[in-house]
Amino acid sequence: MQSTPVKSEQIRFAQKYDYARAVDYYHRFNRSPRKRFLNWLEQCMAKRGLTMANMPTHILDIPSGTGRFWQTLHHNSHVKLHAADFNSAMIDVGFEKRDAQLTQKMQGAVASAFSLPFPDNSFDSIFCMRFIHHINLEDDRMQLLRELARVTADTVCISSWIDDTGIKAQSRLKKEKSRKANGHYDKFVHQHQQIIQEFTNAGFELIGYTDLLPHLSPWRLYVLRKKHITPPIKLSTVEYVCPLCKGTLTNDLAQKQFTCHHDKLAFPMHGKLPMLTQRDAIKLT
Repeated sequence: MQSTPVKSEQIRFAQKYDYARAVDYYHRFNRSPRKRFLNWLEQCMAKRGLTMANMPTHILDIPSGTGRFWQTLHHNSHVKLHAADFNSAMIDVGFEKRDAQLTQKMQGAVASAFSLPFPDNSFDSIFCMRFIHHINLEDDRMQLLRELARVTADTVCISSWIDDTGIKAQSRLKKEKSRKANGHYDKFVHQHQQIIQEFTNAGFELIGYTDLLPHLSPWRLYVLRKKHITPPIKLSTVEYVCPLCKGTLTNDLAQKQFTCHHDKLAFPMHGKLPMLTQRDAIKLT
C-alpha cells in the first residue's frame, strides 16, 4: 500500500535546502538580537508545550530541521529523543553541529511526516514545529495529522500561523488575498476554528494552546491529546517500519540498508541515518 501523493508546495519547499543552505539556516537564529530574541521566545513556547503535555520522555521531533529545539525537548536525563526530517542536509547539519553530548544519545532518520516509518504508538509525544503553516490543502493537513495520531501514544505539540493571534497574522492574511492565482507560495495563515476541527477529525482533543507573543506574533502552539490513548511502545531504541505498507523492516547490516520484503524495497543508509522515504526507496529485483 503506497501513501497518498502530497499536493501542497511543502515538497518543493522541503527539498530546496542543500548542505550550504542548511548550514546557513543553522546560523539564522543567532545572527541578530531580533533573531536571538525570537528564538528565545520560541524555546519558551516549546517549554510551555512540554508542561501542558505532562513532560513526555519519549519524543519525536519532525520535521527536526537542524535541531533548534533539541536541547529544550531534552528536558531531563530520562528523555529519549528521536529526530526525523525529509531533508537529509538539514538533519545532517543538526547532528554535525549541535552539542555532541546531546546528539550521541539521540536517534535520527530521513523520513516524511506524511508517511512515518514508525509503528503505532511509538512515542509519548510528537513535536511538529514550524511546518503545518506550509501546507495549504486540507487533504494534506489531514494526512499529516492522521499519521501523527497513529504514531503518538498520547500527545502532539504543533505550531502554526493562526488568524486570531493579532496584528501580524491579519497583515499576512491581507497579503494572501492579493497573491496571484497561479503563484507558488509556501506559507499560509490558518483559521483557528478550521484547524481545531481538523484536529478533532484526525482523532485529537485540544489540551490547550499558547501564543508566541500575544496580539503581535502569528505563531501559536497547540497541544493535542489522542482521544484513544494506548500505552506507548517501550524500547531501548526505536524500531522502524516500512513507510508505505507499515510492515516490518529487516536491517541488512552487510548491505547497509533496511529491507521491506512485502513491497520488495530497500531503504539505504546515509551515514548513520536510514533513508526511510518513498523517494529514497530502491526497488529490489
